[in-house]
Amino acid sequence: MEAPEPDLSMEEKRDQLNEIYDEFERKAASYKTDAACGKGCAYCCTDAGSIDITTLEGLAIRQEILRLPRPLQLKAKKALARDIIKREKGQPNPCQQSWGRTKATF
Repeated sequence: MEAPEPDLSMEEKRDQLNEIYDEFERKAASYKTDAACGKGCAYCCTDAGSIDITTLEGLAIRQEILRLPRPLQLKAKKALARDIIKREKGQPNPCQQSWGRTKATF
């Protein structure tokens, strides 16, 4: 995939980003069955490792949160706020998935 052109709209850039994600999903599918992480988990990305995101990815995540029903938006925002406080205090927030093989949730 070529680098995005600077005059693309945000929607066009998100479309290109989704193409990258779709390709990644296809190539990573066979590895996911044994993965410790799952939907809602961010332990390895935020506490055990250092995974950065682009501004475009952050905006896409924000857009997805804003699409949730209002009660879930609030729940997600509260969970994120709690996680920030824990990280600032140096307290890791272990993922339920990696410890008990159960899905982590907000």
